[in-house]
Amino acid sequence: MEDVAPYTEIDRLDLRMYSDEEIEKISVMQVTSEESINNMGHCCKGGLYDQRMGVMMRISTGVCETCHLNAEKCMGHCGHIDMPVPVYNPVFLTHLYKLLRIVCFGCGSIPANSMDVLQLQYQLKLLSEGYSHEALGVCQIVSEVREDEIQVDADGKETKATGAAVTMLMSLKAKLDAYYESVSARAADEGSRVYTSTVRSVRDECVKSFISSLKPRRFCPNCKYPSFSVIYRMSQMIVAPKATHAGKGKRDDAVVSGILDLDLSRQSVLTPLQARQLLREAWKSDSMTLSQIFPVLNNSPTKHPTDLFFISKLLVIPPKYRPLVRMGDLFLEHDSVVLLKNVLRLCRCMTF
Repeated sequence: MEDVAPYTEIDRLDLRMYSDEEIEKISVMQVTSEESINNMGHCCKGGLYDQRMGVMMRISTGVCETCHLNAEKCMGHCGHIDMPVPVYNPVFLTHLYKLLRIVCFGCGSIPANSMDVLQLQYQLKLLSEGYSHEALGVCQIVSEVREDEIQVDADGKETKATGAAVTMLMSLKAKLDAYYESVSARAADEGSRVYTSTVRSVRDECVKSFISSLKPRRFCPNCKYPSFSVIYRMSQMIVAPKATHAGKGKRDDAVVSGILDLDLSRQSVLTPLQARQLLREAWKSDSMTLSQIFPVLNNSPTKHPTDLFFISKLLVIPPKYRPLVRMGDLFLEHDSVVLLKNVLRLCRCMTF
């Protein structure tokens, strides 16, 4: 019988960002020079076409200084640019903005209702297995228990005994566990579900609903630190306290310090360095909730997964994939090289 290759299919694909440590291992050199090609038409050392990152056909001569192969056989090697200070990662700017709006600047926690956290947890658990309709059924169970939920006033102070809250949460968790087990038992007979675009849209809606459920408070219910409004304007994060020490905004003077040294009386610019420090503390406080809202944080191998929202080292792809175009004695650089030169120019300005 003729051997036939078994039918295979891709079961899962995970995408993630390189960490700074991984970029250092991948990189063969640090790009430091804005000059890429000199007047003689040669590649400049430390530039974006340094031959340690590979050679280009019809442009460069000789062999790659890293693998010692010619232009046809060398696949190219990556370099990197060291940023003087971390900057916001534009890929995750929208997610970063949402996260900064819900994190407490005093203790780094997410002041969410425990029932809402449980609801999101079980919804995402069902959605990860492909059960979109069943995930929506979690809302009904939570709504039934919510009738006896502990009321919280505007300052986040509980008006009922804490013991009652614990009992209520345990009751809700037991009901959700039973509901999940019933869905799993039924799934064993029907077979596994597929993660479709419909499931993805339901997941986005669940996360959006959870973020919307975070009621705006003047002070954090955990540490009593003032809450801040976050506005993204002209490529900057602007933060302003929602309450001041004067008038109705009175609070305990015993707790006045937060994670960041921010002015509690007026708006100020939140630098990427400050935002990174804040999110590191937020990961320590609420890593489970953050990983549920942003699944990309689960795949990070670093000590501080939230650092992927920032760029400290910029990976530079090999010249082979951003080649020069030569027209007589004139060299036309790739569009990405023009942008990388702007980055190098700004880095040089910030270091002086």
